[in-house]
Amino acid sequence: MTKQVAIIGGIGTASEFSNALLQKLIAEEYHVVGIARSSNEKSDLILKFQDTQGGEAVLGNLNDTMFIKSQIERLEKDVGPIAVYIHNPAQLVLKPFLDCSIDEFSESWNGMVKTAVTVCKELIPHMIENKSGTILFTGATASLKGNANSAPFSSAKFALRSLSQSLGREFAPRGIHIVHVIVDGIIEGKRAQNKFNLPLSKCINSTALAEQYINLIKQDLSCWTQELDLRPHTEVF
Repeated sequence: MTKQVAIIGGIGTASEFSNALLQKLIAEEYHVVGIARSSNEKSDLILKFQDTQGGEAVLGNLNDTMFIKSQIERLEKDVGPIAVYIHNPAQLVLKPFLDCSIDEFSESWNGMVKTAVTVCKELIPHMIENKSGTILFTGATASLKGNANSAPFSSAKFALRSLSQSLGREFAPRGIHIVHVIVDGIIEGKRAQNKFNLPLSKCINSTALAEQYINLIKQDLSCWTQELDLRPHTEVF
């Protein structure tokens, strides 16, 4: 039986968000594909979802055009149309500007923005043919505010936000909903504990965040959100 497909580009283990998205999308009866950029990330996902029907993890490079093309063709042939793409990769570089290498700036842009361009170039023509589809870009505090010691990360996040606006204006008339979600805070998980030492009460709950993504996917085309900012009640903004 044909099912709609949802792809999560850039599943990671730094937070519980990928896992929460998988569960929510499967509950909405999507066939969910998580693309991991390292074998460790893929192994973690498989261990959590090895008994879950409707989800699969794939190891691949989001900047590899042939890989993206082959996955789209495989899924549309074997499962059904790709209805949702969620762009989640993050290259978090936090250090003083003079200590940052040119390579770190390139890696940040390649990891977060070029990947979005590569996937969208291959995916959007299929969504145009289907006359529908939703693409969600995950942003951050740095999408709006370039803090000290975050130049590579924030400059790439600014670019991703601009890309979402440009694509949204171009493709909304053709039935494609493109959204930029500003996640202004730290999502619960390993990064919150190990890097920022934050208690759960100051973190974004991964399940609550995933629910907001589902709400965006379900929006009526007469009332579309292009940008949404979300934060815990304790976050200063």
